Amino acid sequence: QWLSSTYINGDSQLLAAKANERALSQLDRWIDQSKQYAGTPMSADSARALQLLKLMSA
Repeated sequence: QWLSSTYINGDSQLLAAKANERALSQLDRWIDQSKQYAGTPMSADSARALQLLKLMSA
């Protein structure tokens, strides 16, 4: 984000877009992996972390 905000040109915008795409892909993978824990007993902290992860995609 800093790069594309500081150096406003095509190259920095492309790098920012690719980084954002990679971050969203990783988030999708984490959300898919978290589904295996649905209904599994866990601590309140872990349940909240999984809930927040799911909310990030909404």
